[in-house]
Amino acid sequence: MNQMEDFDLQTKNAIGPWTLFTGILLIAVVAYLALLQVANYVTEHSTEHYKSMGAAEVLTNYMERNEGKWPTKWDDIAEFMGDREYSGIGTYANLQEYVEIDFDFVPASVDLTEEEHDNPSFECVRMRSGRKIEGGWNANNMVLAYLVRKSKGQ
Repeated sequence: MNQMEDFDLQTKNAIGPWTLFTGILLIAVVAYLALLQVANYVTEHSTEHYKSMGAAEVLTNYMERNEGKWPTKWDDIAEFMGDREYSGIGTYANLQEYVEIDFDFVPASVDLTEEEHDNPSFECVRMRSGRKIEGGWNANNMVLAYLVRKSKGQ
């Protein structure tokens, strides 16, 4: 072998491991960033679920203390909550940050038959993110369950 062939062979061997190392490092960084995205999605979805439940707690307590009346504006809720914190939602500022409330909703207008109770289209509370909180206990299910209990005198 001549000197030039020796140099080419050493150069190929030197570049090969660095290319492999860089490729593995790049894959690891991309996988880490993807994992962060998944973790952030799961955390945010979970947080919104708890915020939804906290909103329902505030709204059902509001109705309980106001003879079944629904709040008509944010000021009604601010006055009702005061400095109190509710589990899941925390303070009034958190509620307003995460949740949209249909202030035109009229609880007495809800048909509380079994079919209506199972109807997933019932919506008086939405998340500001636009995500739908599906299944389980969320603000809409909890408000509807409260209305059903009250209609049965419970």
